[in-house]
Amino acid sequence: MERIRSQYNSLAVIIFALLIIAAHLVAPASYSMVKNTISELGSQGYDYKAIMQTGFILFGLILIMGSA
Repeated sequence: MERIRSQYNSLAVIIFALLIIAAHLVAPASYSMVKNTISELGSQGYDYKAIMQTGFILFGLILIMGSA
């Protein structure tokens, strides 16, 4: 368990990165990684916003668990 606890930061980043990649794969053609922010993938008007919203929530929760 201690080994897992010491890896919370890495786990949070890996999960978040995977969800960012998943969100980019289903992003509309009008979305550009260069012009738009990652947060825009989680905006209210976006059909697949749950992907990025889940990523933001999991990232925060895992970091909180790691620091507790």
